[in-house]
Amino acid sequence: MGKIKRTIVKMSTVVMMSLVLCSCSNQQEKNISINENELSVLSDFQESKSQKEKLIIEEISIPIPENGNVNSFCVYKDRVYYSIEFGDYLIGQMEIGGEEIAFEEKYNTQIRVFHIGTKEDKILYQYKENECVSVSDIQSNGTEVIWEEYKNGTWNIRLVLEDEVVEEPLVAVSQQNNAELMENITLTVTEKENNRTIIQICENQNNVNLETDIEVSSPIANEKLCIWMKGYDYHERQELYCFDREKQTAYCIPTAYTFAYEVLGDMILLNQENEIVCYDIKNMERTTLTEGGKGYGFLFAGIEGNIYAEIFDSNEESEELHIINIKTKADNEQNWYTTLTSSSGLSSSSARVLLTSNTSNNSLELRSALVPVYSSTKK
Repeated sequence: MGKIKRTIVKMSTVVMMSLVLCSCSNQQEKNISINENELSVLSDFQESKSQKEKLIIEEISIPIPENGNVNSFCVYKDRVYYSIEFGDYLIGQMEIGGEEIAFEEKYNTQIRVFHIGTKEDKILYQYKENECVSVSDIQSNGTEVIWEEYKNGTWNIRLVLEDEVVEEPLVAVSQQNNAELMENITLTVTEKENNRTIIQICENQNNVNLETDIEVSSPIANEKLCIWMKGYDYHERQELYCFDREKQTAYCIPTAYTFAYEVLGDMILLNQENEIVCYDIKNMERTTLTEGGKGYGFLFAGIEGNIYAEIFDSNEESEELHIINIKTKADNEQNWYTTLTSSSGLSSSSARVLLTSNTSNNSLELRSALVPVYSSTKK
């Protein structure tokens, strides 16, 4: 029986400190201090339907191959790219007292594409290993498809052309060869000894350093906003912190239970309980984007200016992958960043793989990759 894997794979690769130094060298610095007791509190949001009118909200269903798990997926325009793994099925058979199932070629991890309009589904690549390969963070810009793989104790970022079925994908970036990461865009978190934290947004030869006394957990940023919350227990999250990059102003937004959050242009999307809500700080409006009765997973940012998440049905174990895809009616591609916060005394930067298309010459830019970069920067 097909099922959807509920876990998110995180890598723990240690890469040379020079990566961060090279990517942010010779850049201008701007330092901004953010103190919690000085923040403006935004709480008078008016309930509105206006944001819903500016967005396209669609639900997508994809049949899952028998005994397979979806471990990673992305939505780009009329396609969904996703990975199928069989490791949970093989392990699960032993856990319930069944006999060990011998690994066969058919249990190798698959990279697939589903066409939303035609419902066509095909395998772009299937691994040829003697074990299940873990795949995470698939992304596409409409021309190339990339993903991160972890096997034999090392990671690589693989690349294939859109709908091209291949025998062996190109290794775009690897743990051994990281030269292509030298110009990446990073969002770095550094914890200081005086209980202050620095969020550094490193972009286009300019660094913005946000130094704050607020606890920082999993910040996210795009060209307009940088947001974060305290702690990792989403049952206890009560406030969202937002830095408006255009106005150079920081705010605190009281919220209820928040499982996940993302930015879409100048809007903030929160997964709260069984609904996704949109906060528009410019117009001080709050819009509920989804109907009740459904559960939603982590929110992910796509390249075409869209946010997508898995939909969960609590009533039955689904044999399909159900996705909600939210995007602006204007087809605006955006840059986005996510980070992994570090242990005390370390700074870490990690941006999920980001591909952006230059529409003027149809060129591809590899802007950044999901590579945790750890460096000793205790201050």
